[in-house]
Amino acid sequence: MKQNIIIRVDGGVYTGMGHITRCIAIAEILKKKFNVIFAIQNPDKHIIQTIRPVTKAIIALPKTKNFNTDQVNFVRHLNNDDIVILDGYNFKTGYQKAIKNKGCKLVCIDDLHAWHHVADVIINHAEGINENKYSKEYYTKLCLGTPYAMLRRSFLKKALPKMPIDPQQGIKIFINLGGTDPENYTKKALELVVKNNQVKHIDVVIGNFYTYVTELKKFISQHQHIEIKLHINLSEKKICALMRHSEAGVCAASTISYEYATVGGILFVYQIAANQKNIYSFLIQSNSAFPASSFNKKISTFSNKQESENYFCKREEFFSGNSKNNLLAVFNELQTSTQIKMRKAQKKDLPVYFRWANDPGVRDNAVNTTAITLADHTRWFTSRLADKNSFLYLFEKNNKPIGQVRIDKKNNVGEIDYSVDSSMRGQGIGTLALIKALKEYKNKFPLDKVVAKARESNIASNQVFKKLGFQKLTPSAIKKIKYNNYILMPSAK
Repeated sequence: MKQNIIIRVDGGVYTGMGHITRCIAIAEILKKKFNVIFAIQNPDKHIIQTIRPVTKAIIALPKTKNFNTDQVNFVRHLNNDDIVILDGYNFKTGYQKAIKNKGCKLVCIDDLHAWHHVADVIINHAEGINENKYSKEYYTKLCLGTPYAMLRRSFLKKALPKMPIDPQQGIKIFINLGGTDPENYTKKALELVVKNNQVKHIDVVIGNFYTYVTELKKFISQHQHIEIKLHINLSEKKICALMRHSEAGVCAASTISYEYATVGGILFVYQIAANQKNIYSFLIQSNSAFPASSFNKKISTFSNKQESENYFCKREEFFSGNSKNNLLAVFNELQTSTQIKMRKAQKKDLPVYFRWANDPGVRDNAVNTTAITLADHTRWFTSRLADKNSFLYLFEKNNKPIGQVRIDKKNNVGEIDYSVDSSMRGQGIGTLALIKALKEYKNKFPLDKVVAKARESNIASNQVFKKLGFQKLTPSAIKKIKYNNYILMPSAK
């Protein structure tokens, strides 16, 4: 039976369709392996039709502006082994905590970094974001930049090689300023490009929620010297085809600009909403796109072959169509985490702990590298189980032991020891196990610091502690072997 991924997102004439569009992109990637369900407040027929190609499973939540009420309405649909995706500007810390308290894994698509996150993963496909902008838990994984670009299936294919613009043939332009475009940037873009006598054809794409259709059609009728085609609510395949066959595009600095940058021609962008600031800045600063206002000045330079080749070669560094595998890996890891069960160690686990203790890889990285006798191990293991300040967490997958984390509490400090079964190494199990163990320990002792030690040569363990937000302290030496010391401070939230 497939595991549920429940996507909580809204869209419409006031909120736009950008959030839904990128969630559809993720759903398309995940639907073969997971059971994808959308949860939307009062979805109208257009939204339902838009989502139907990726899933027929839609939870229609009651319409409300009170997101405390919405939280209650939504959480009652969740099971503890579900993976939840939140995409929107009303899913703040309390909303997230309610989902985590249900036992679900949580992914937040967030480009505002305006509140504290308790999610397992944050995805923001804007480039140039400083990780320190996010207030988050130690276990929260940040997936930032275009390697995690949320593109629909048609845009995950490698773009065709682009040729320099030939003014004699005339330039074909693609325009899409989002599904709603409340400020009518679509008309502004048209007014801009029709002034260029090299432009011979313009494809304008709008959505069902665009409210200026009459005004736009009037403008088009007044400019019959240029072939202007108006397209309403096109499928992604048709949009992709128009992009591929255009020499230049004018788009909003949102997911649509990423899609155009992957398959289209020269990109010009408007920032039409506050949350597009980071994407707009990245596109301009990386020369992946140009301000829409520079269209008439800049477009003529692309008749130069070298200028054209340099532009597309540079842009392909960010937009190569490879984000699908990166996003899928994020959710595969979350699924693995839900399959790993944690419990307290018991007397019956002595043999497996003995085997792990004498594993060559464990002994090589231990302070004392000498093999441990069964008698010594039995005395040690029995004493640890009896010690109320020693917490032995054992991890299983499909009822098979796969690793352990031990935290010894000394005053207000927890000292970590962990190991992973040799058959499971290289799969991120150590990170997942530590996250679960630390969460359990910190729930009991939220004010405790947690410390860890790893041989400098043990690259895997050093990477795990850094990934989990441990601060690196001054190294130390034991028997002339250098160890890195780490500390995880209590959460400020």
